[in-house]
Amino acid sequence: MMFSAALLSLLALPFAAAQTSHAVTVGAGGKLVYDPTNITAAAGDSIVFTFAGTHTATESTFSNPCSPMSNGFAGTSSSSPFTIQVNDTNPIWVYCAVPGHCSAGMVFSVNAPTTGTNTYAAFKQIAMGGSPPSGSGSSTSSGASPSASSSSGSSSTGPYGSSGAGKVAVSAGASLAVGALVALVL
Repeated sequence: MMFSAALLSLLALPFAAAQTSHAVTVGAGGKLVYDPTNITAAAGDSIVFTFAGTHTATESTFSNPCSPMSNGFAGTSSSSPFTIQVNDTNPIWVYCAVPGHCSAGMVFSVNAPTTGTNTYAAFKQIAMGGSPPSGSGSSTSSGASPSASSSSGSSSTGPYGSSGAGKVAVSAGASLAVGALVALVL
């Protein structure tokens, strides 16, 4: 029986997805930039925004890059560091809401397509007053449910507020415990 529990616990390890924390500096070097400007993240990954100066990390949509998305997140330099958790692999569009920063190209994306019409470059072009590429739609980050949930050292706004209610996280340790419990029941 002990061997079965150990074996099932080891089998559960591949199902415990590795989660990555991506660091983004907002306003690096006194410039109106996010560094990096675009990242690829998996569901369960976190993105940690660290602010250098007075800036925000405000969720928007592709077609309205300089306007806050309804029920989107908003982190500010007073909530630094500000962390979001990626819930799926749909694109997440972000801008700095300080007046003049977005229109100067201070935008960021997660999982932006590298080809087609809704790329990071097209998002930045629209933010700076350019025309959207032909055929681009008014996509939101994920349709019916948010692509990211947020938390910070102080306050945040968004679908879950600062309490983090509604977030569910399963750690590798929990997967092992479930695997061991299944082995004991068998």
